[in-house]
Amino acid sequence: GLQGIKIARKHLGWYSKGLPNSAEFRSHVMREDNPERVKTLLQEFYKPIIEMAAA
Repeated sequence: GLQGIKIARKHLGWYSKGLPNSAEFRSHVMREDNPERVKTLLQEFYKPIIEMAAA
């Protein structure tokens, strides 16, 4: 729920720092209160990074 999102935001900021487009990602995540939307934002942000690392 909302409490989990508040806790996760701090960690998401740390984990994404320095990655491509991380400032925009953090900006969106920090404003989002819907857990499903946060999950979607995570998937959209990390998918290209994971694919690049796997190539």
